[in-house]
Amino acid sequence: EGIFGAIYWWMVKFGFAIAGLLTGVIMSFVGFVPDAVNSPESVTGLRIFFSGVPILGTLGAMIIMWNYDLTEEKAVAIGDELKHRKAIKRSGYAHKNLISSLNLGQLSEVELKAKYPHLFFTNLDFKNNVPADEIQAKFTDTITRGMSGICFSPYEAGQEPGDLITEEQIRRKLELVEPFTQWIRIFSCTNGHEKIPAIAKEMGLKTMVGAWISDDLLVNDKEIKSFIQLMERKLVNIATRTVKAINVKMNEDPIFYKNLSTLIREAISDYHQHRIDEAFYLQRAKEYENQFLTGKQNNVPNAIQEKPNAIAFYNLINAVLEGSFSNTREPKDVQAQTAVEVEECIKRSVYENETLIIDWQTNTEIEKEIKNNLDDLLFEKQQQYDTQFSFDKIDELIEEVIKIAKLKYV
Repeated sequence: EGIFGAIYWWMVKFGFAIAGLLTGVIMSFVGFVPDAVNSPESVTGLRIFFSGVPILGTLGAMIIMWNYDLTEEKAVAIGDELKHRKAIKRSGYAHKNLISSLNLGQLSEVELKAKYPHLFFTNLDFKNNVPADEIQAKFTDTITRGMSGICFSPYEAGQEPGDLITEEQIRRKLELVEPFTQWIRIFSCTNGHEKIPAIAKEMGLKTMVGAWISDDLLVNDKEIKSFIQLMERKLVNIATRTVKAINVKMNEDPIFYKNLSTLIREAISDYHQHRIDEAFYLQRAKEYENQFLTGKQNNVPNAIQEKPNAIAFYNLINAVLEGSFSNTREPKDVQAQTAVEVEECIKRSVYENETLIIDWQTNTEIEKEIKNNLDDLLFEKQQQYDTQFSFDKIDELIEEVIKIAKLKYV
């Protein structure tokens, strides 16, 4: 579309450029004399050149383009297909768990590979039916050339996460991958997984070890203890933490879950250092687990108790604009009302006729509209309550609100 537009306007400009020159040539050719009485032949000649020739040219172009079947719908379809072909094909794990943390922007494939060289890319498009032999050939080529590291799973057929794994199956699986890689990554330190780093070290492999953190505090406690023991035995080359459901919840209400995770760590620490007994620890664990699963928060104003989205915005406002409404009689109520209005701002932009706009998260115009509306709202709040927010705080709040909205309104 851009190329056609460029060609079209180049031709228009070219026409304007030679129009003056050709006008003089044509007038001389037909014998037309300005400011004088001209013969009928001269006038007819002008009419032929300035009307007849353009008409013939237009008719010729119409004949040439008559069977050219590029419609607007087909042009859109071709554009979509080109975008699809240019899109980066990512492995399932990278697409699901890594891409959300990368700032991809509008990077081309070349730029993306240069910026994130540690990611693996393939030219196979698995959205279409790729022949089995082509997949096998790509796999064979990749595995033969070797890989710096792979995610290692010791499970046998029929086993699931949580099942006990044996040393024998770990060794058998590691012997299969050892010739083709230098690193392995594991995702748990319990149920037999804690044996993997020592066996891998025997075989000359380095390990990236993760502790699988879920919403079960007692299981987490076992994971962390085992993880620390592996670290103390110097069997871990790189330590990571694998988080399950808490990742999504953290992003939906980051302030609340950040505070909750702090409380969880404090409870575990207090128990290990014998500042609280086991009964009290289990009581706290149950309370925190319930808060995590339900998202119920008792320290927010009643006006938003049943509005989880507004609660997330309230927590964010309270954290980013801390103390900004301290000159009011009820700062928390003001923040709660502001959170409700923030939610209304977003709904006005992402809903149309009470129906959520599909893929609004990728629509830059909608995001721009939300930013403008939130900026206006915050300006009004400054005027209404005689307070001031710094530009940095306003920008930070708006960006974080949009991040939460993109997860909440789906």
